Amino acid sequence: MHMDSDWKERVLWCERAGLSRADIADLCGLSYSSLGDLMRGATREPRGMAAVKLWQLSEQMAAALEQAA
Repeated sequence: MHMDSDWKERVLWCERAGLSRADIADLCGLSYSSLGDLMRGATREPRGMAAVKLWQLSEQMAAALEQAA
């Protein structure tokens, strides 16, 4: 799997758990347009702490989805 696909999938996990893209961007310290760039492939990956925060958020959301199933 390409890394940019992995980041997109992480955003989708968060959306499946009920977060909007605006929520995700805010929680990760990204602008809404930066998150959109990531989802469109215009940006390959978030930088710095935004990457760490998105990774952590998506892990939390994936765990919540597993518990709900």
